Amino acid sequence: MLTNLDRILPLYGELAVRVALNLEAGQRLLIIGPLANGGCSLEAAPLVRQIAESAYRAGASYVETLWGDEALQLTRFRHAPRDSFDQFSSWFPDALADHVRAGHAVISIYANDPDLLKDQPPELVGAVQKAVSKAVRPFREHVSKNGTNWSVIAAASTGWAARVFPGLPREQQVRALWDAIARLVRLDRPDPIAAWETHLANLAARRDFLNARQYTALKYRGPGTDLTLGLAPGHLWVSGRSTSLRGITFAPNLPTEEVFTMPHRDRVDGTVRSTKPLSYGGTLIDGFSMTFEAGRVVKMAATHGEAVLRDLLATDAGACRLGEVALVGPVVLQHAVRRERGQSCGPWFRLQVHRGRRRGHGRGPVRSGRRQSQRDPRGLHDRLRRTGHRRCSAGRRQRAADARGRLGNPAVK
Repeated sequence: MLTNLDRILPLYGELAVRVALNLEAGQRLLIIGPLANGGCSLEAAPLVRQIAESAYRAGASYVETLWGDEALQLTRFRHAPRDSFDQFSSWFPDALADHVRAGHAVISIYANDPDLLKDQPPELVGAVQKAVSKAVRPFREHVSKNGTNWSVIAAASTGWAARVFPGLPREQQVRALWDAIARLVRLDRPDPIAAWETHLANLAARRDFLNARQYTALKYRGPGTDLTLGLAPGHLWVSGRSTSLRGITFAPNLPTEEVFTMPHRDRVDGTVRSTKPLSYGGTLIDGFSMTFEAGRVVKMAATHGEAVLRDLLATDAGACRLGEVALVGPVVLQHAVRRERGQSCGPWFRLQVHRGRRRGHGRGPVRSGRRQSQRDPRGLHDRLRRTGHRRCSAGRRQRAADARGRLGNPAVK
């Protein structure tokens, strides 16, 4: 074990504030956990305190944390009325939306047990997820537009560590997970912040390379995977750094090893099989595969958690289509950090489709044709319609984000 928590937690706090959020003086900061839990895991408290300290040093006017308790979640599933699982906090969604609309920062810390709800009825788990998605939609739509600076990071917890390192003695599992997280977020480097600046610049160079190539499709092959994924004319690749509507540059996820774009909604064909489990809302979905025809899932199967996956895909008409595709580097952890990224696809199209002058296209194994110039919003709307794009629901965008990095090699999200 290489990780010294007394050394790496202060570094992690600085990294979260200065690189992930790039917090500005005068901003407030809200620290939460995955929205299904309604707050940050109590096991993340040491990291939360370091982030708060770093935030105040950066000039934050106020830092607040919403705490969650997984044991209370289990209490609800065991004892609450069976017809009450479509309910969600009455004040929490408005508090979230008001916070980000005011231009304040938010960071979510993932430190949760991926198997928390594995023994609970799938229909109740699905009901909770639907209630959460509906309630926090205004917050997620604002985040999807990068209305403020936000980020998702990871912290170690006993449940997650036990799943990732089952062969280690229990007293070593959490420390081993912290060690893995520290390596992934470059806390083992002499200057983690400088290392991240270099890494983000390298990702941006790869983004620019792909944008110049303008490939028309990606081909995925692997054990159980044979998938062709079309890309829309004028698509744009995005890398690890974003800019808020207020002009603040930030990194939405630490770690991040990807460049990503939006697939064509009607040009996904073939089968993709997961190589890692998906932790969704406290339930583990494992050994799953999906077959696509003309962009839609027409067949699926899973060795574990199939009922939850089927309920997920049946939520609405958009749930069975892919919302993003990523090319990623090596994955170290068994369970990747779940993303809380955005949510309405309307603003996403404005980020991902070129408007303006024609430009040349590079050579590559699959090349696009020439694009027409678009000078007005109506022209953009027409092109989106012709190429098969439609606005999609917050639920579809969130589910696509949740599946990122877990469907094949390279990761389809």
